[in-house]
Amino acid sequence: TSAKKNILGDYELKGELTNVGNSSLQFVQITAHLYDSTGQLIASDNGFTTPTTLDAGHTGTFDIFVTKDTISGTPSSFRLSYDWS
Repeated sequence: TSAKKNILGDYELKGELTNVGNSSLQFVQITAHLYDSTGQLIASDNGFTTPTTLDAGHTGTFDIFVTKDTISGTPSSFRLSYDWS
């Protein structure tokens, strides 16, 4: 997983998620949570893995953009969470 600020001031978070379970996961959604230096949540956004369905043992990628106009501070850390159907 990586997080980078682009020249426009937006943040791009990219990474991979592997299904280590025994059944398929459908519509796998990743949520990026950005925090300031005091640990306060200052932004969040989400996206889906590609592919959106991950069979057992397979890996999907994600690419989430958090635009600067949705950020209410200066990010110093991030956390990712995921959910599926």
